[in-house]
Amino acid sequence: MRYFSFYSESLSGEVGKFYCEVSSDNVITRQIDVFGSKIYWAHPLGQYSEDYPFSDQPEFDESNDDGEEITSDLFETIWAEGQKQ
Repeated sequence: MRYFSFYSESLSGEVGKFYCEVSSDNVITRQIDVFGSKIYWAHPLGQYSEDYPFSDQPEFDESNDDGEEITSDLFETIWAEGQKQ
């Protein structure tokens, strides 16, 4: 698995981050949107909020150079925080 972080914007225009876990075949398996103190997590079988559902096009485009690769530890820490909400 690989993990990435991207600039994101909420539905109301708040600046935040989008994080994703990507499998070896370039498919997003889990994703997180963070806006302020709110964490919206999603995976194929569930999500925190219907406002931020799991991607309907989970193919990861590695040519998008807007993001940065992050550690699995960082992703898992944010994921765990989101699960507590």
